[in-house]
Amino acid sequence: MARVVEGVAPEFKDRLRVIKVVTRTMEGARRYQALVKSHGKLLPVPSIVINGLLVFDTTPGAQVLARHLSAMLDHSAGLPAGS
Repeated sequence: MARVVEGVAPEFKDRLRVIKVVTRTMEGARRYQALVKSHGKLLPVPSIVINGLLVFDTTPGAQVLARHLSAMLDHSAGLPAGS
């Protein structure tokens, strides 16, 4: 899943910040626990969380992820979908 995100992220340049949570590290384990607490349940590993919300619990295709991110970023910028 990380490869899909890392492959798509450069298309969005400075509009997107990617934080990879590696649960095998203490920092990653703490971040994962914070996400679990905020969701009230265990999150699948791997998964994609965007703005604190679980968006993908299975690996999406690169095009699906890119479309979702584009729509989300356009919406947050107040642009009509597909602009």
